[in-house]
Amino acid sequence: MSARLLLLVVVIGLFGVLTAFALADVGYFGILEPHFQTWGGGQVFADLAILAIMGCIWMVADARSSGLNPWPFVFLTLV
Repeated sequence: MSARLLLLVVVIGLFGVLTAFALADVGYFGILEPHFQTWGGGQVFADLAILAIMGCIWMVADARSSGLNPWPFVFLTLV
């Protein structure tokens, strides 16, 4: 396993742990709620949604050019 792949797996794993703690603490809607209370929070939410959509578009194109099924990656991004 290359160092880049290992680093990617570690970062995704740590982010998954952080997400699990946040979900256990405040729940799914508790994570989203602050983004609808102020214009600044809404702007951050919009930025993240746009980034996720653009990332999914890129992943689909890249996976297809590599001969891979893109939908597991899109699913993980949206989750």
